[in-house]
Order: sequence, then C-alpha cells, then structure tokens
Amino acid sequence: MKKIVIFREQILGTSETFILKQIQFIKKFYVSLVGLSNAHKLDLSNLEHWCLNEHSKFQITLYKVFGICPRLVSFLKKLEPSLIHIHTGGDAARFIKVRRKLKVPVIATFHGTDASASDAWRKKQNSFYYKHYLKNRKELIKTFDCFIAISKFIKEKMIEQGFPKEKIIVHYIGVDTDSFYPQTCTKKQLILFVGRLTKQKGCEYLIKAMYEVKHEVLNAELVIIGDGPERKNLEALANELNTSCSFLGSRNEDTIKHFLSEAKVFCCPSFSEGLGIVFLEAQAMGVPVVSFMSGGIPEAVINNKTGFLYPEKDFIGLSHGIMKFLIDEQTWSLYSKNCVKHIEENFDIKKQTLQLEKIYQDVIKQYKEKQTIRLEKAYRDTLNKVRKRTLF
Repeated sequence: MKKIVIFREQILGTSETFILKQIQFIKKFYVSLVGLSNAHKLDLSNLEHWCLNEHSKFQITLYKVFGICPRLVSFLKKLEPSLIHIHTGGDAARFIKVRRKLKVPVIATFHGTDASASDAWRKKQNSFYYKHYLKNRKELIKTFDCFIAISKFIKEKMIEQGFPKEKIIVHYIGVDTDSFYPQTCTKKQLILFVGRLTKQKGCEYLIKAMYEVKHEVLNAELVIIGDGPERKNLEALANELNTSCSFLGSRNEDTIKHFLSEAKVFCCPSFSEGLGIVFLEAQAMGVPVVSFMSGGIPEAVINNKTGFLYPEKDFIGLSHGIMKFLIDEQTWSLYSKNCVKHIEENFDIKKQTLQLEKIYQDVIKQYKEKQTIRLEKAYRDTLNKVRKRTLF
C-alpha cells in the first residue's frame, strides 16, 4: 500500500477535527501525519504522527524564518511517501524549500482566509507568516503539483491571487454521517452559533436578530459556542439588548453534537466562510440553517430548501428566518428532512474521501509521467551531445 504524508505545521488544533476525520477515512493509502509541533488538542493515538519539536526547537525557528529544515527533509525521505498533502496556503508557502529536496508530488489545500483574505489585509497584519506567503506565492504556484480548494468560492479567490485554474481542484471535505445524524431528542426553541468569535463570523448580527426574535418568541434562546477577540464586545451587546444568550466558550465535538440535537436552528452569519464544516454537521443532524449569502455558504446550504440565506448584515432578515423555523413546525420539518438528504447525497465524508483518493492517484500518475518525459528528454539531450562530439 502506498504511503502519503499529511503535513500541518501544528498538529492539530481544536477546530481542525475535519483534517483528522478525513485522514481516518482514507483507506487506499497508508497515512502519516507530520508537523513542526503538537497542539495536543486532538487524540492522535491511533494515527502515526511525528513532530519536529520532539527533536529540535532551533530547527523549527530555522524553518519558520528561512523555510530550511534538514531534519524534516531527512525524515520525509525516510518515510518514502508517494505524495505529500499540505493543509493551508501559508503552510504550503513555507514548505517550498523542503519540497525542492523531495522527489515526490506535493499538493496543498486552501481552506479560508489563506485564499479569501486580500493582499492589503495580509500586509496590514504585520505578520511574518503572511509576508512570507506574499513573497513566495509565485514560487508556490510554480513548484506545487496541484491545489485543492474546499469550495468554488475559494477557487475563485485563488484565481484572483494568480493561481492557474487548471491547477485547482474543488473538493468538498464532507461530514461523517455515522456520527452526525438526526436525533430523537425533543427540540427546544434554541438557536445555536458555533464558531470563533471574530468580526468575520458576524455573531453581532445574530445577537441583534435575537432582539427582534424575542418580541415574537418569548422562550427563544441563543447558545454561542466558541471564543475569540470579540467575546467581551458581544457579551456587552447581548446585555445591552437584554437578549437570552449563553456564551459557553470553546467546546468539544460531543458538546456541539449535544446542542445540535436540541437546537431548532443553526445560525452563523459569517462574511468569509470558505465552506463551513459546522454548517454541514448541523444539516446532517436535521437542523436547518439561517445565515448570510456569503462566501462558500450557498454551496453548503440550499437557500429556501435547507435554510434561509440573506444579504450580508441583514439582521432583520436573519430574525425573520429564525422566527419562521421556530413558529412554523411544518416548514421546519420539511427543511429538516431536506437537510439530511442534501448532506447524504452531496457531503458524505466516505464518498468525498473516495474522490480525494482519486485525486491522489491522478496526481501521482501525472507526476510519474512527467518524470518519465524529463528522463527521456535528458537521455536524448545527452545522446545528441555525444553524437556532436563524435562528429567533430
């Protein structure tokens, strides 16, 4: 069985369970997860994994500043992978010099802000990580074999950055429908938000919408799972509007599933969602979505079939959609069934991972064909030089 390496600089954050899930459903390849450091946020005990920080902090610094890491190169060569798959554009850009030392195809998946953020925004962040990406983007495009975009929206943003469309493949990660499925729990008049508390996630518009909802549905309540720099501002807004709102901070997958089993509506009115795995998880559990028609959300949610999507910042629209699901049981039931069917047909992780394995196989085959062509050309060039010397 051929081996592939999944690379992420830090393995793996709480919000990156989707990477772990994807790895677990890969059956046609043996997988090793490799990184610079271990976040110790997810259980990796059943997966072969290796981190550089177990060996040398100096080499991590060397890699982050210059992209040079002899120990990483040496370890990857020992693994002898048929392909290396890197997650996020920023991580891919720092991998370029290592990639040149390896004679295997390398691909990268772009997930969100690594594609959707503007160059002007990256420059304002005053971050070496973003500066390194901007400086090396052209070389990244040139040296990597293939790029995966998690949605059509992300592909469009990558093309705007200069990535050739013929090197980009759209691939939806998917959801484990054996884990996320409709529950028989009694539904509450509960609206659930799950996401990092940043301005881009639009939680303030949900809180404003809840102010309108409470006038019509007195027992409606909002649960917010997640943390981030906007939490204090959002808590202050919720208090100011006197909304029924609970901030739970970061929670694990089991807790999220528990609240999804009780929720009537999932609402994360994001401005820059690449696709939104949690949107898929909610629908897999039969929870309709109310959100903005922004980013990759319209690819995850079918407007007027599995949820209601409104223009960005339209919190009045959000309130109408939420109230429709809370008050109209017939509409909620229809949309709930549509949600489950939509995910089973289009986002089942088992089916999606089969497609990913096909991408791996195609990239490996194309790489070998190119290598054969290069060797044949080198042989012909050498033969021609020998003939010329013989003639003269």
